[in-house]
Amino acid sequence: MKSIDKIIKLKNSFVSYRKEFKDDLDNNQSPIVFLHGTNRKANRMERFNKRF
Repeated sequence: MKSIDKIIKLKNSFVSYRKEFKDDLDNNQSPIVFLHGTNRKANRMERFNKRF
């Protein structure tokens, strides 16, 4: 299981994210951040990847 770096509470949802660095990239590259969250009723989940 992969670790979660931070959990952020928004107005109606919780969002967690974790950072991953590719082994073949040097350390100067930006990490890939995975975000996912659920709304208050927990009936919807969104997940997307973003490179910063």
